[in-house]
Amino acid sequence: MKKMIVLLTVLLLTIGGSAFAQLPPGFCGGLSEADCQLFTASTEAMAKLESASMDASLDLTVSNIPDAPFDSLAFNLRAEGVYHVEPGLMEKYAAMQSDPAALFQNLSQLPKLLEDLFAGFDGQMNLVLTLPDELVALAEQSETALPSTLAVDLMLVDGVGYINLSSLAEALPEAGIPSGWYGLEIAKLLGNVMEMSMSELEDLDMSGFDPSTFSQFYDPAFLESYLKLERLADSDGAAVFQMTMDMAALMENPAFRDLMKQQMEATGQTMSEADVDAALEMVARMYEGLDMQAIYTINLNDSTMRGMDMTFNWDMASLMDAVGESAAAAPVITMNLSATYSDFNAAPAITAPADATVMTAEEAMQMFMGGMEAAPKS
Repeated sequence: MKKMIVLLTVLLLTIGGSAFAQLPPGFCGGLSEADCQLFTASTEAMAKLESASMDASLDLTVSNIPDAPFDSLAFNLRAEGVYHVEPGLMEKYAAMQSDPAALFQNLSQLPKLLEDLFAGFDGQMNLVLTLPDELVALAEQSETALPSTLAVDLMLVDGVGYINLSSLAEALPEAGIPSGWYGLEIAKLLGNVMEMSMSELEDLDMSGFDPSTFSQFYDPAFLESYLKLERLADSDGAAVFQMTMDMAALMENPAFRDLMKQQMEATGQTMSEADVDAALEMVARMYEGLDMQAIYTINLNDSTMRGMDMTFNWDMASLMDAVGESAAAAPVITMNLSATYSDFNAAPAITAPADATVMTAEEAMQMFMGGMEAAPKS
């Protein structure tokens, strides 16, 4: 039963979280025809963009932490950045997402697709993490210097990923972090790793795998069974849409039940209908205190998305009770992700750092394979 609960939890978070993060084309969640056209036009407009700027803030608070010396911890992650994509790349990615089963029909195309995706996307982002005062104070008590903020610069240009460690090196002088820019040929490395994996997949028996089973979870009709959209009052020349997730409806969906059974059977276990019902009831209790919703703000003049605000609140009292623990010691997790977009097709240019130390894909593969060969066999 424990394995069933773990599997259900992973499937729920994966399916639900991926839908919140990236809605597939054609999803309308019960909107009227007119509102549906406006909402889907935004998806299409964003997919056609070749550049944009983004400003995002993630607030995470964990309270009622069992056996902790503080009542709650609050983290904040601030991100500012820009991106440029090759013309048609995002539309190609959206098409792939709308029909993931097509990828399984010709697995040999995966290495090239993965490499092209990373090579065709250039991005630059500055991240600043603000740590809770309680955590900083706790570190001081143990004579450990911990700054209240940590910053890092990230960049992806022509398939090469870069990171600037100078701020981290200055903030954590005793950690031995080197200063300056360092890079890695990410696109080529991922393509090479995927290419190596293809040889293993060729020997894998896929006869019992039906790609359409996976595809249905990205089908708008399936998503509308547990994700609902409604249009709120317009705000400053923008349409506002709210999406809410119903976890109970997802677990009651026959397609989700079938997927759970298939996944368990793939691990060598069999599940009776009674097992399925018991596992679903257990997870339903665990997720009673979970609320997820997202607000999308769409410009009425050009259908681009002005911003997104996603909230996640989880009171784990029901979860603790379901696993036989005291509900009084149940943590509460609150997360809010707010992002705004601007500079559509006019974002500042991105230039790779000239003084970066770059590791090639071949060097990274050699290092990885060397480590594998040197590791003791179990």
